[in-house]
Amino acid sequence: MIFPNDGVKRTKAEAERVASAFAATFQSPSGKEVLKHLRNMTVNRVMPNSSTSNALWHLEGSRHIFMVIEQWVSAGRSKGERNE
Repeated sequence: MIFPNDGVKRTKAEAERVASAFAATFQSPSGKEVLKHLRNMTVNRVMPNSSTSNALWHLEGSRHIFMVIEQWVSAGRSKGERNE
C-alpha cells in the first residue's frame, strides 16, 4: 500500500490506522457527499482573471489538502479491499 506524503512521519502501522480512519469517515453516503462538496469548492473551482495572487495561492493550498484527503481515503479503501 502506498500512503500519501503529508509531511508527517509515521510507522507503517500508524499509517494504516490513519488510512482506515479516513476510509471509514468518508465511506457513508454523508461522507461521500462531503467529499463531493469539498471537490467542488477546491478542485472544480475556477478563479476569475482578476483574482489576486494570495487568492490563487489559498485555492492551491485548499486543493492540495483535498487531494491528500482523497489519497488517504483511497489508501484506506484499498487496504480494506485486500483484507476482505
